[in-house]
Amino acid sequence: MRYRFFFFSLVLLILGTISCHRSSLVLQWDKIREYHQLLSGTSHAGEETRNVDFYLDFTVGLNVAFRDANSRNFFDAVINSMKISSIDFYKLANDSIALFENTSKESLFTLLKDPNNYLKADAPIDKALDMIVRNNTFSILVTDGELWKKNEEENASSNPWARKTFADWLDKGNRIDFYITDHLDAGKTKHLYYMIFIPKVSSSEKLPSDDISYFLKTDINAKTLVFDNFSFRNDFYKLKQDYASIQSSGAAEELATDKQSYINDFNNAYEYMDWALDWKSIIKYIRNAKDESTGNLVPGGKDLIGKIYLDAKNSELYHLESIGLKVYDLFDDYSQFEFCKQCQAKPPVFKLDTKGNKELDLNNNSMPIILERGLESCYDENGNLLSERKYNGPKLKTIEELFVLDQKLFNYSFGKDTVGEIDIKIHPNFNGTQLSADRENFVRIDVIMTKCTPNTDNPKLKKFMWEGKRIPFNKGLYESIILAMKDANPEGKVIYSYYIKTLPNNYFE
Repeated sequence: MRYRFFFFSLVLLILGTISCHRSSLVLQWDKIREYHQLLSGTSHAGEETRNVDFYLDFTVGLNVAFRDANSRNFFDAVINSMKISSIDFYKLANDSIALFENTSKESLFTLLKDPNNYLKADAPIDKALDMIVRNNTFSILVTDGELWKKNEEENASSNPWARKTFADWLDKGNRIDFYITDHLDAGKTKHLYYMIFIPKVSSSEKLPSDDISYFLKTDINAKTLVFDNFSFRNDFYKLKQDYASIQSSGAAEELATDKQSYINDFNNAYEYMDWALDWKSIIKYIRNAKDESTGNLVPGGKDLIGKIYLDAKNSELYHLESIGLKVYDLFDDYSQFEFCKQCQAKPPVFKLDTKGNKELDLNNNSMPIILERGLESCYDENGNLLSERKYNGPKLKTIEELFVLDQKLFNYSFGKDTVGEIDIKIHPNFNGTQLSADRENFVRIDVIMTKCTPNTDNPKLKKFMWEGKRIPFNKGLYESIILAMKDANPEGKVIYSYYIKTLPNNYFE
């Protein structure tokens, strides 16, 4: 066929422009960001939304709660704090979830604040939770926490009905803020829960939850309200960079990090840096560094990367006990990722010749990209992307004994005030075999939680059970929280990542 001749002519024309076995990588901000998302299994949000999905339990339990002045006034305060937000209100009653439509906000607020409207027998709060987790949007659920099914009263009292939805929400890096008020029902203390589901966001934009918190702290009437506040999350820690500026890294000055290509994406917990110092010099001046005053070797060598601190002071649900490192060789995997992206960016364009036969359009800028190896193309003769040119996810190679966490320093600083200093050094067993001498090296260092224990003895958790009228205690919500804490335990979670490009290894020269 005629277009086959043109296809292989094109191979020869641009032969050598791209190779899967390059010795050099060109890393750019957008590619590193996308690659990081793939490796981390995350998709960071772009524009954040202030829209709120508000789910309200319309059962008689809320009617009872609103007879209590403090509970009623707290509800009014929450509604008043949200007037500036765009809200979709959902009514939970009689096993159905219904959106209030074609109702002005003023009349809707009047309806919501009337206790006489809360007289239904049951509400599908479990289905509401399913919707919230599935949609992954900012949501509020107001409920007394009782999920009753016909003929299942005893089971409902201890069934952890919200376990999976809570755990799924936390596993996404999201959090739930609880506000809890108390009231009496037939002489027994019960609770009204405001479950505020806050998705993980990549920006510092103010959220509707901030409006609620601010209103409760500043409104003159709200200041008199009595309530408990509790944050349910597994990303309980905070990180701090003690860098000179956002453009500077925590890497040792001797490494001569390229400032033009350096990426500091602190919001998404990673950095990219390109070191100009060769490996023989890294070993000489950093791992085998000498104390200028004594001439003795610095114990463990100088810090390679540092000036990051992990703050876990506000942890209510988990005890962080230790952290560590995992190191990966990314060169082959990233080369595959990058080449596949290039292939997909320029698919071949065909046209018909004078005889109506299909041939490649050599004048169109969207042309197939050709591999040097074996004269292989990205596309077959019909313009279909070859299966081997599709990136199917990371296949990383672990590197042992290249870098090591200064565990002694972290334990000492973390033990003082629960703020641990994260410093990385060259591993004492590094012998040069961990790196390639034939090409540049591209590695990822993950700082991970190696041991983390759920704090199931937190006294605040007692607020998620109550004495029942038909059963001794209703523990369904309490058991859901306890088990979700265990299911969503962040042990093994990556805290922070460094992507590092270095020169070929000249350790043996």
